[in-house]
Amino acid sequence: MKKRHFITLALLMVSPLFAGESYFGLAENSFGNILTPYSAKGLGRSFGIAARDSLQLNYRNFAAWTGLPYTTLTVNGEYGVLYAQNQTRTSQLDNANFKGAALGIPIKPRKWILGLNIQPYTGIEQRLKTIALVDTNEATQNIYMHGGLSRANIMMAWKMMERLSVSLGYEYTFGLVSEQVLLDIDDNFASRLNFTYRNQLNGHGVALSLHAEPFDGFELGLLLRPAVQATVTRSGDTPSTGLNSSSELSVQLPAEYNFGFEYNGIDRYSLGADFIYQDWQNGYKTDGSTTPGYVPFYRLGIGLERSGSPRRFVNYSRLIDWRVGMFYSQLPFELNKTAVKEIGASLGASFPLTRFRSKLDLYLNVSKRGDLTQNNLQEWVLRLGLSISANELWFVNIEN
Repeated sequence: MKKRHFITLALLMVSPLFAGESYFGLAENSFGNILTPYSAKGLGRSFGIAARDSLQLNYRNFAAWTGLPYTTLTVNGEYGVLYAQNQTRTSQLDNANFKGAALGIPIKPRKWILGLNIQPYTGIEQRLKTIALVDTNEATQNIYMHGGLSRANIMMAWKMMERLSVSLGYEYTFGLVSEQVLLDIDDNFASRLNFTYRNQLNGHGVALSLHAEPFDGFELGLLLRPAVQATVTRSGDTPSTGLNSSSELSVQLPAEYNFGFEYNGIDRYSLGADFIYQDWQNGYKTDGSTTPGYVPFYRLGIGLERSGSPRRFVNYSRLIDWRVGMFYSQLPFELNKTAVKEIGASLGASFPLTRFRSKLDLYLNVSKRGDLTQNNLQEWVLRLGLSISANELWFVNIEN
């Protein structure tokens, strides 16, 4: 029972009806596509691991939070449109998602920062329709699989010296993937069966990060997440009592490595790059065994930003930050025995709401995922997101 329905879904991938997030991500023991949450600032320029925080908190490097003078909150959301094409049809879908929130609380301003953060980690939303034979009778299966994993962090960042900050955080990984199956059998009784399976994951880990400025204008960022040991509880709600009993299995989520740099030495321009890596092929295990069909995940992003004028009394248009970037990634699984690649471009801007107190960040990502020739499936994805950031300046004289 442990793997039966996931194996079945993997075999049925050849006949998808439609998917909300993506057609990719359906594989044995899958929790969906890997999400790489950045702040809206990072998503607008495709990098951000080495970026210092300002009003917006860095989602990928907690050590960069040590510049905070005040309590700061950032909330992200995103709307996406998906255009998918296989050998027989084209689909268009859309969805809106929460992309994370972060809260930084200075224990000692610009020195010791307590941080809280929650962000999505994986996501899957698949609908499939298949025709099969059950005892010589034709059966129609409608399958809906949805859910994903999230991460919640509590961490402490410390500015060890003027050019070096570190952080250590506890990370709780949790989530639920549900599979609902409606089986209509074309027999004399017009039988209809409903099956629901739930896979609840809970895991514990740590996140260690570093932010350094080896010399003026050049910044480095590192984030390490060791492998997460988790437990998955599987349960069912089906016509069979035997299938309804819950079971547990151990899961190891692979270690994650993040590295980035940013160079700010050209007037108000900054150039940077990020690299993220996870070995899903060898590091993702269930009950101690690896799962076929997975490959290493990686993402490379590069970008450019032009900051708004630091002067106080200028036209509003000159206060806006502008960003552009590109990214290339490999998804953590194969389709048609071939790894799935994604390439995309990004645009972004920051608009001050109340200067030095709050701002609105917007970004636009366009990407192509998969290849029709190699994977028998490809997607064009359009993502539009925003973030609102504010800090605690209610009792502070802005002139100070």
